[in-house]
Amino acid sequence: MTHIEALQQTLAPGQAALVRSPAARHWLSGFFADDGTVLLTRDTAVYLLDSRYIEAGQKAVKTMPCALMTRLYENIATFLGEHCAN
Repeated sequence: MTHIEALQQTLAPGQAALVRSPAARHWLSGFFADDGTVLLTRDTAVYLLDSRYIEAGQKAVKTMPCALMTRLYENIATFLGEHCAN
């Protein structure tokens, strides 16, 4: 079981977790970046990275997709709307 899967099992349906801590992001993904956000629900996860890290992250992170973080709050709202809809 991956660290992502272990964390996902603690979430109830409809819940999400937002991970901003560099150490926690590294623990979940195995990839270190100065800036980024991991968003996850019980069923899916994404690592939002800025343009400095997106290519390296897409090559290195095997546990979840990496996406370009453009406007963090809009990215979060979109993710939650797609994956936590009631």
